[in-house]
Amino acid sequence: MIRTILDRKEAERIDGFIHEYRRLLVGLEEAYLASRCLFRIYEKYESEELVGFIKEMIKFVENLKVKT
Repeated sequence: MIRTILDRKEAERIDGFIHEYRRLLVGLEEAYLASRCLFRIYEKYESEELVGFIKEMIKFVENLKVKT
């Protein structure tokens, strides 16, 4: 589906973003699951890193060029 609303260049940008930030994406997923199923205490630096990454991810998504 993603390739139907994006041109090839934008789809490749998304693939590159995912590849570059895979570790942080996995960290977000773990934080999401842990907040619902486990008790885990995060260090300040971990939280700051993930929040910073979320801000970067929001900028990335806002700059995507979607076909209309």
